[in-house]
Amino acid sequence: MPGLTAFARYVRADNFKLAGEDASEWERDLDFIYVIQSRPLKNLALRWRNVELRGDATGRRDENRVIIGYTLPLF
Repeated sequence: MPGLTAFARYVRADNFKLAGEDASEWERDLDFIYVIQSRPLKNLALRWRNVELRGDATGRRDENRVIIGYTLPLF
């Protein structure tokens, strides 16, 4: 489907110190982006981001975000 892209990221951190104790955490992000291809809303991007974060410092955190972006040519 033209204009549709996806992105996945996984990050893990181990063996760092938190208040003198060993700690670890991980994060998984998924992005789905659709950019409108035709006028009148051409180049309007709609992004859905899902984040799952687990860690000794951060606890448990789940997020869903909707991000709207527009590319505006300056020159």
